[in-house]
Amino acid sequence: MKYTLVIIALILVGTSEALIHTKKTFNHTAWGDQTFYYEYLPQGYGNGTKFPALIFLHGAGENANGPCTLTTLTKVTQNGGTPPYYIQNNIWPLDLPFIVISPQAPWGHGVENVEIAVRIIKEAYTANADLNRIYITGLSQGGGAVWNFLAANVNNGLNVAAAVPICAAATPSSSSQYTTIASASVPIWTFHAWNDGSVNITTTTIAWVNGLNAAGLTPTIKFTNFSSGGHGIWQHVYETNKTVNVNNYIYSWLLGYSRGSTGSTTSTTGPATTVSTTSTTSTTGPASTTSTTGSGSTTSSSTTGSNCPAVEPQTVTMFGNCTCTCH
Repeated sequence: MKYTLVIIALILVGTSEALIHTKKTFNHTAWGDQTFYYEYLPQGYGNGTKFPALIFLHGAGENANGPCTLTTLTKVTQNGGTPPYYIQNNIWPLDLPFIVISPQAPWGHGVENVEIAVRIIKEAYTANADLNRIYITGLSQGGGAVWNFLAANVNNGLNVAAAVPICAAATPSSSSQYTTIASASVPIWTFHAWNDGSVNITTTTIAWVNGLNAAGLTPTIKFTNFSSGGHGIWQHVYETNKTVNVNNYIYSWLLGYSRGSTGSTTSTTGPATTVSTTSTTSTTGPASTTSTTGSGSTTSSSTTGSNCPAVEPQTVTMFGNCTCTCH
């Protein structure tokens, strides 16, 4: 009992220093229009090292629902299982090297909001940020903003090294959106649950995956579908504990990509194609997909989501050689 208490005390001492999560503003027009965002700076910031930057885009529940202020900005940290939540609650790992900015949108993130977020990194952190390693991720409405930002123009895609849209609320409207993203060769890992009752997986994520595969996006898009978990799967994707989040640890994956001096995307950890693990299936063809349960464990590439019929199995065929079978 004595030794147990000592161990617990040491753990508490090791985590007692609060992470610094700062409310910031950025004037994005000559007229003083401001973007309100949270800033987290990694250990060693300012020592001459160039750090990668992660832009997080919240969902509809964290909108200001009016003009953004330093007061409304607090909402961004209140959605559990997200990077700003982890930082605010002192459970963000110190070994993750990202500058993290989490901007708030008044009524939902649009393309311009995301472009401003990239400007913030390039203009406010130029001395300490690795501008070839700007990453973008978002959930629900914010995930939709990731897609729309990448699809708006090629330059947007060239400004980021990799992207992770999660249960993204955006439906593609034109085939030109796929070719725009493919022209920028953006590495993308996207997540959605079959039983998402808020955002239809077929008209959003699957449509993007099929369209980008048809457009020849390289590296091949990674698509992980959860058989359960509903609309809130981001807590499993953003989980920062590697021992818990074995299959979907996006942070290492993101850090594997960098923009070259010519704007091309390079993988710093090996080939651009995805690596096969117990939970992810990598193909050399036009599609890469996996199926997991809500907790992130594998289910032998079969799903049991609400889209499945009651009696007979249903096969959902995506473009190319990828199929997902519900049982």
